[in-house]
Amino acid sequence: MAFKASFVVRGIPLPQPRHRATVFLDKDKKPRARVYPDKRADTWKDLIRTAAVDYRPEEVLLGPIALLVVCYLPRPKRLYRRKDPDGPVVAAVRPDWDNLGKLPCDVLSEEGWWRDDGQVYDGHVIKMYHGKTASPYIFIEVEEHDV
Repeated sequence: MAFKASFVVRGIPLPQPRHRATVFLDKDKKPRARVYPDKRADTWKDLIRTAAVDYRPEEVLLGPIALLVVCYLPRPKRLYRRKDPDGPVVAAVRPDWDNLGKLPCDVLSEEGWWRDDGQVYDGHVIKMYHGKTASPYIFIEVEEHDV
């Protein structure tokens, strides 16, 4: 039995943030390091969780998974000229494509869509600027293949 679902999340796509680190002096005046997660993308993760809940498979996916993530980033003002295309335009800019794909993959893993994100054998991330009359969003498609 193959599973397939796709859904849209409205909002500005954010990359998976890196952990942060700080150095402090302990009570013996020795330098210590503290590593902590960056919380800036937590709201975006919650939006993905909320949008994905209605499409979640009834059982955990056990087979190989193909994941498509299409990010429609905010369109810069320079691309609103009359001569610019009305529809989406390729966005070859930061953030990096792999970090944009990692965040939704991690969220779906945490939500129990599959056992482990190692099951994703085919992952595609596409970065575009949204169309002139649209707003930023992300399109996610998950497909489980039979073994």
